[in-house]
Amino acid sequence: MTFQEAHKNGKGGLVTRRGLSHDELYGRLLNYFHSIECRGIIGDVLICDCWTNGKIAITLMGSKENPRFIVIADGNYMKLIEP
Repeated sequence: MTFQEAHKNGKGGLVTRRGLSHDELYGRLLNYFHSIECRGIIGDVLICDCWTNGKIAITLMGSKENPRFIVIADGNYMKLIEP
């Protein structure tokens, strides 16, 4: 599903956003979580290589020294996955 289809459908399918830097992911997470939670989420991904709350999934791409993140979410979390 493309970004446009997910945005139009709202609750449609899942969309991914690849290659987010630490700062990009942190800024996007702030739209949905408190700053302390954002740091915890990113820390969990760096330790366990992934994190999910059942609605959003985040995985580590690359090395822990130069992390990049993949976010998987549905149309309810457009601010995480929009270009």
